[in-house]
Amino acid sequence: MTNPNDQIISASNAIHDREEGDSVFGSAGPTRVPSPLHDPEKASLDDPVPGPKKSKSEISLQDQTTRLSTSKLVIIFCGLGLSLFLSFLDSTSVATASATIANDLHAGETIAWVGTSYLVANTSCQLIYGRLSDIFGRKNLLLGALTIFAIGDLLCGFAQTQVQLYIFRAIAGIGGGGINNMAMIIMSDVTSLRERAKWQGFIASAVAAGSAAGPFLGAVFSQKVTWRWTFWFTPPLTALCIFIVWTCIPLKRVPGDFKAKLAKVDFLGSALSLAANVLVLVPISSGGATWSWSSPLVISMLTVGCLLWLAFIVVEWKIAALPVLPLRLFRYRTVGVIFVQTIFVGMVYYGNLYFLPIFFQSMLDMSAITSACYLLALLVVQTISSVTNGQITMRTGRIKPQIVTGFAFWLIGAGLETLFPRIARGYGDGGVIWWIHRSYIVGFLFIQGIGVGGTLQTTLVSAQAAAPPIDRAVVTGTRNFCRTLGGAFGLALSNAIRNNVVKAHLPQQLPDALKRQLIHSASLTLPQDLDPTIREGVIRAFAKALHIIFLVYLAIVAICFLFSWLIVDNGLPDNAKLTAANKAAATKGPLADDPACQNIPGADFKPTRASQSV
Repeated sequence: MTNPNDQIISASNAIHDREEGDSVFGSAGPTRVPSPLHDPEKASLDDPVPGPKKSKSEISLQDQTTRLSTSKLVIIFCGLGLSLFLSFLDSTSVATASATIANDLHAGETIAWVGTSYLVANTSCQLIYGRLSDIFGRKNLLLGALTIFAIGDLLCGFAQTQVQLYIFRAIAGIGGGGINNMAMIIMSDVTSLRERAKWQGFIASAVAAGSAAGPFLGAVFSQKVTWRWTFWFTPPLTALCIFIVWTCIPLKRVPGDFKAKLAKVDFLGSALSLAANVLVLVPISSGGATWSWSSPLVISMLTVGCLLWLAFIVVEWKIAALPVLPLRLFRYRTVGVIFVQTIFVGMVYYGNLYFLPIFFQSMLDMSAITSACYLLALLVVQTISSVTNGQITMRTGRIKPQIVTGFAFWLIGAGLETLFPRIARGYGDGGVIWWIHRSYIVGFLFIQGIGVGGTLQTTLVSAQAAAPPIDRAVVTGTRNFCRTLGGAFGLALSNAIRNNVVKAHLPQQLPDALKRQLIHSASLTLPQDLDPTIREGVIRAFAKALHIIFLVYLAIVAICFLFSWLIVDNGLPDNAKLTAANKAAATKGPLADDPACQNIPGADFKPTRASQSV
């Protein structure tokens, strides 16, 4: 006799596997109304249903969704928000302290590795955190990431050599990548899709606050105390985060002994992913600076890394029983579009965080602290925009309008950003014109901040809504991986543009030693006794390079704007309506008006182990 639960599972899978945006009557038919049986988010919160169909080789997973009261959500938000704040503060504070660190540790030629080692470790581990949290539990993974992060930063503060510092930064990067992923995954576990838009907006405010505070603290500690406090500042607060997570986050325990859980890990896929990412990201981040792009080492690492990426795809497709990255996710158009779009977003987002301070300090003669103040114009508005768009999404249940509008604002802001070098060249030494030109820059950053805040978290919620609920952690981890991967590629591309343009436009009469220094230096530092005509030529060369970089960012944001129109928005379910629908389904039957699911018994079934298969 057929099990009613199996009938419901089959019908639910058939509906979820339909092309996004199609109704059950066909692509030209009426819009399907979300129901408690086949709605993805409802499946995870009330009557869990599976995502993809189960095969013999697939492994069952525990659903880790947890319903919480608003008061508990606030406590969880404080813990997760503080964790993200510290992670992003740590990743952005080193830039303004790097000059002091280089002098103290005699690392002038290799100081870029203080950022490269963190970025490579952070990015490489993000892809596997999501699946590991499915196996070992969200809470355990977050606690582990926080501990690794605190140990890494503590050791960085005691580093006596440049090699020690780079190794310890990599350790901190492993923890930071886990914090970034697990905080967003846990927030999605304890909120419905519609509520998630609001809470993810608040989470984004913690990210922006950390990104804004990092340069301040790095500059203040390195100039007023010691650069070591840049790293010692975070461990005590991280210990507080560990306490909050340990005592206040009531997530479900994943059953099973450690050996059984270990057997579920995709070791081959994880190893290939880590090796491929390291071999690609190291030369991408250091090419043109530490090594020449044409050096055999760079070419060899990139070649082997790309081959390992191909091997990783084959393993995930054909071999892994519980893949780190299920390729079936790309069947959902919205998920695939957002993954690709997020790579481009990372290129511009992290590129701006890196090159805007360089612009402020090199072209406007600002100090590190003053340039951090100007960057607030972008980050504060980004925070307000994230929270506002989260509220709009929660109230309307629609998410695509916010994404399209956000990228439209970002596109306008990126276009205005291309005028920055020209504005800087004409601001003069003071007076009204001086203030007008600087107010232009602040206003243009305001516009861009509106766009950035309207896209970063809304795209994540959209991707989660488009995929099966059981893949929520993997979708979140992959999306974050794509963003940081895009950041690495974007910085490599931007630095290559800067080096080549500066080299081509530097005055010929410039001394060779100074010319080599300027080509490979991020900042513009010139001798005081340099001839005014030559000085003007150097400034023009840097302005030209920044102008071209900002033009490239404009083109990339335009691509993101076009991609946003490909996102399918079927609406986010209203919790009150879904609760009423559940009650109706208990007596009337599931999807009574849905031809694909008529006459299926057992509408009030409880989730079984089979319904949580991957």
